This record gives sequence, structure tokens and C-alpha cells, in this order.
Amino acid sequence: MREQAQYTGVKGMNQDMSISKYSPEFTFKNYNVAITAKDGSSLFTITNTKGNRQVNILKEGTTTPLEIKGVVINYTVVDDYIVLFTTTRATTNIITGTEVPMDGIDRIYRLKYQGKELQGITLFTGNLNFAMDALIESIGIFESESITKVY
Repeated sequence: MREQAQYTGVKGMNQDMSISKYSPEFTFKNYNVAITAKDGSSLFTITNTKGNRQVNILKEGTTTPLEIKGVVINYTVVDDYIVLFTTTRATTNIITGTEVPMDGIDRIYRLKYQGKELQGITLFTGNLNFAMDALIESIGIFESESITKVY
């Protein structure tokens, strides 16, 4: 006798009825769940995702916190590193429309996961003419163990 496959998974989410009258075909709430879809049709796969969490950023090789100054205008991931580009140029407050002065210094940081924390260093501090209204693009290239470039 041929076996017949039967889909017994979740058909969707329904918050319109009370939890006490819930149907096992639907969920009431979904937290950290990704439903895989391709070209508008579901593949009926549901994956639990890890979600967000706060991570400590320490100065590389120490237990001292590393302060990320400015607004992140771009980042790139290359090999095991995250490279952040920040600026503290004057910006306009979108609510009041007034200019918010900052110190005008641009920075580049390199971060790497070490266990449950990020270890980081400041690679550059100075004037690179970064601006929040002209975001930059970056590309990271791993060439060898001793050469990693970011363009």
C-alpha cells in the first residue's frame, strides 16, 4: 500500500480569535520565525531565528569598553571582521528641522567576535569628508592571512 504524505504544519497566524478558541492549524503569535518563500509561494518551511541581543564591544585585548562614536554610515564584512564607517558631521534633526552640531570627525572601526563579545579597535580618526546625506559604499576583499583590504 502506498503511503500518502500529509501536511500537518502551520497554515498561518490568526490573532482575530481568542487563544482559548485557537485552532492547531494557526499560531497566535510568532517570535523569531522565518517562513521561507520563493517567487511568491511558500515552501512550507518555518525556521526559528536567533533574533537580536545586546553585545558588549571591548577594546581589543582588554576588558575596557570601546565607544563607537558617531552615526554608522556604512559597514562591510570581510573574513572574520566587521568594518564600521562613522561620522560626526553636523546633521539636521528630522523632527525639528534644526541643525545638530557634532565634532566633525570621521572614524573607521574594526570589530571581531570573540566568544560572546565583540573585540574592536579604531583604525582611523580624522577628516575623510564623510557626510550623512552622502552615504558611502564599501567592498571588503580578503587576499591572504596578512592582507585584508577595504575599498
